[in-house]
Amino acid sequence: MDRKTSTVEEVRHAQDLFREGYTFHEQKQYKEAIDRFKECSGVNPFDPEHLDKLTRLLKEGSYKLLQESSAYLGCAVTHLHSLVSELSEDEKDMVPLDEMLLKTFGDWDEG
Repeated sequence: MDRKTSTVEEVRHAQDLFREGYTFHEQKQYKEAIDRFKECSGVNPFDPEHLDKLTRLLKEGSYKLLQESSAYLGCAVTHLHSLVSELSEDEKDMVPLDEMLLKTFGDWDEG
């Protein structure tokens, strides 16, 4: 299956899922957070098998729910950054990103 470049709608959807997941994570509702982070990472995936691989690795370890949620959070935010990176500058203006995400992405792009 050939992957298409991300659209504004996909980035908006992924960002909404990430926000929901992050809110659940902060509220210590880790199962709900994991579900949202997985959904976010599944929006126009770069590697359709990545989530399955991560899930398998996490199940093989003896991680606490907080640690699993943190792993999926990292996966989701990295995925969201990659989706945003595919947008043109005009398209990026159509997706109002959170200030926290803009700062994080800016730091990543500089580093």
